[in-house]
Amino acid sequence: MDEPDLKDLFITVDEPESHVTTIETFITYRIITKTSRGEFDSSEFEVRRRYQDFLWLKGKLEEAHPTLIIPPLPEKFIVKGMVERFNDDFIETRRKALHKFLNRIADHPTLTFNEDFKIFLTAQAWELSSHAHHHHHH
Repeated sequence: MDEPDLKDLFITVDEPESHVTTIETFITYRIITKTSRGEFDSSEFEVRRRYQDFLWLKGKLEEAHPTLIIPPLPEKFIVKGMVERFNDDFIETRRKALHKFLNRIADHPTLTFNEDFKIFLTAQAWELSSHAHHHHHH
């Protein structure tokens, strides 16, 4: 059925990094994309994204493809009080889930060609871009 040599988009999620600001602590993950597709400007991209950005992507995919089943993201992890929220196990479990999420989209015959997915994988100045400011806060 699936010819592995037809796969033209490979995504790796690794190198979690903590960022501490006065407002919050958050983790970003490195996302490396390798592709042979013509619509990408380059064959390799490296970006950093945080969990919230994955939520943004999932929301965009749901909007664009209401009839499709979008792969699930790991649960939003909320803790009351000052619990050590980002322990290594949690970060590793989340990294694996995010990795799986992106690769399931990459392997999907329709979702893989979604424009927001491409932006998510390739846009460098993410925080400054207009894309990131359309987060839906639930």
